[in-house]
Amino acid sequence: MDSTLSRRLFDSPMKIFILNILIVLFSGSVVWSQSSLTIRILDAREGIPIEGASVYEIEAQTGDITNKEGETILFPAQFPIEIAISHIAYSDTIIVLKNNPEFLEISLKPQITTLQEIIVSSKSKRENLTEERNTSVLDFTIYNDKILLLEDYGTFDKKELSIWNLKGDQEHSIFLEKVKRPRSIFRSCQNNWYVLGEDGAVSIEWGLESLTEQEFSPIDTFQKFIFPCKLSFGDELILMYSTQNEQIQTIFSVFKPTNEIKRLRMMMDPAQVESYFADLSKITRGQETSNILANNRFENEIIRNLQSQSDFLFKVVYKPEFPSFLFKKANHLLVFDPFEKELASYLEGQLQTSLPLDIYENKNWLERLTQDHKSEKIYALFKHKNGLSLEEISPETGKSSLYAIIDADRLSLGKLEVYNNTMYYLKDNPASTIKAKNLFRQRF
Repeated sequence: MDSTLSRRLFDSPMKIFILNILIVLFSGSVVWSQSSLTIRILDAREGIPIEGASVYEIEAQTGDITNKEGETILFPAQFPIEIAISHIAYSDTIIVLKNNPEFLEISLKPQITTLQEIIVSSKSKRENLTEERNTSVLDFTIYNDKILLLEDYGTFDKKELSIWNLKGDQEHSIFLEKVKRPRSIFRSCQNNWYVLGEDGAVSIEWGLESLTEQEFSPIDTFQKFIFPCKLSFGDELILMYSTQNEQIQTIFSVFKPTNEIKRLRMMMDPAQVESYFADLSKITRGQETSNILANNRFENEIIRNLQSQSDFLFKVVYKPEFPSFLFKKANHLLVFDPFEKELASYLEGQLQTSLPLDIYENKNWLERLTQDHKSEKIYALFKHKNGLSLEEISPETGKSSLYAIIDADRLSLGKLEVYNNTMYYLKDNPASTIKAKNLFRQRF
């Protein structure tokens, strides 16, 4: 357009007309892009809200869990959309919306059957998110609707750290250079991220637009100052220290503004600790005995006996029977105490309840717990005749109830996380020509 004509056009009333159109279009696009859809899920018989129902936008692969009022909010990018609603005690429902009603009530019919389990089998949709990458996944974690993935290329110690969205698309990636033989991902109590390797840990900064390596911490520094801090409740930090070969485990709270330290709980078996100290000299002698062969067979046999006895005492006899776990749920600190075999709940540093846990009496428990960081539900993993079973643990009763059955071999199953009613896990890929673990995903 000629510049003179352009100036005349925008100096005339046409300028106001065009600007008004642009304002209408722009404001309309903003409303459309930020439109929300509130959904309330009700019991069809009682008319009461249903808490914990999964509301999932199928194409966008996003969703959430309903709150105590039976409500959740979706942010659809466009319409029409297809939404799947499910709950373990109700019949599944799928609805199609051609436009945005902004508020929608949906009633679910209770399940007629009393069978309280979901079978996640080969018939379910199982996605291999890393099948085509020719890598082995060392570790992963899910946080704020993003997947942080650590992969091994198998050549020249080449390790890649990457961020993926929940659709399975890689957004950012870097090759790690500051840590030797990276093997796992660690999130500190203050939401700082680290990749842990053989010689130490490197801090990771990641966001919407970047993923970078930061400072390196030697392994001793990491274990003394970073690893013990487990959770945070605002200005309160929760730390746990293990001593005497993990025979004594102590939980502290630290109030950051004043640096006030309070011991919340000491976990141990007094009789076992006393026995450990009695045998400590045998353990120490065996650990300090050199592997260098002596001049005669009799002395060599004494050395081997000392070492084997020390190893047996240290690695078998004086190791806790079960691991301990700490979780945060609804501003409560939940402590799974392996010595008392109970679940202790703390609020603002004060013990609220102590409940016996039935998982410790179940021989099929695989000594693994995981938490859905979206719903804060806690699950235990068990051996099952059809593979593995996932059971939800109630903080109110300490009892576990069957949630899902997983068609998987426990020997080939690696790390497992549950996020927003979806299970993510590492598993051997039978189709791979190399021994590699892939990241799989299945919805319940």
